[in-house]
Amino acid sequence: MNEFDKSMLIYAAWYFAGLFIFVLIVRWIFSIRRLLSYHRKQIRLLEQIAKKHGVEDGTINEIMSEQFYDN
Repeated sequence: MNEFDKSMLIYAAWYFAGLFIFVLIVRWIFSIRRLLSYHRKQIRLLEQIAKKHGVEDGTINEIMSEQFYDN
């Protein structure tokens, strides 16, 4: 193999590696909406379970507000 062929193979390898990383990043960005949807559904389920066990609505609201403000 001459020098040109080696450099083209290296270029192609970097190109495909970059393309692969780009695809992973795009998939991650577009999966955020799905993760938020699952999070909302999980919160609703936990609220229903808490209500079934006799937890008052005010207590649930306090816990939910603490979750977002206690960082």
